[in-house]
Amino acid sequence: MGICMESIDKLTEIMKKEVDQLTRFAAIGESIMQDLMEKDWEDLQVHLTLSNTLSQSIESAESERDLLYRDIKESLYAAENENFYQVISKLEPEKRDRLTEAFRNLKLALLQAQGASWRIEAYVASAGSTMKELLNRIFPHRKGTLYSRSGAAREAGNNPLVLNKKL
Repeated sequence: MGICMESIDKLTEIMKKEVDQLTRFAAIGESIMQDLMEKDWEDLQVHLTLSNTLSQSIESAESERDLLYRDIKESLYAAENENFYQVISKLEPEKRDRLTEAFRNLKLALLQAQGASWRIEAYVASAGSTMKELLNRIFPHRKGTLYSRSGAAREAGNNPLVLNKKL
């Protein structure tokens, strides 16, 4: 079980690394939200680039964590359908407690990152629907969905064409 213990230590470290990354991701999400509200498009672009880079790093760490977890699961002869807590219950208390704490912190960091993303999504959706409603009131001829002859949705033209049959 020596190999398993090395894997457990490494898994704990990767989970801590992911917590740090997700915490930074949530902070960048808050910055993106602030940039949107202040209409600071230059900072928004910088924060979106940082967010993209960090998300790739998180994805890489997540893949590594998944591989290590599968190795540990196999080393402990755990069934495929056993969840994380069932698998680590087979470990000695010290290792189990460290992994439980790391996993709990990871879940909390993930919830923070999801919350930041949700706030951005809700703000953008709200601003978009408000803008659409405003444009529909200003330009009532563009209201509703128009369809082409093939049945695909299309946008209304910029200027309506009104024909006077008397001309």
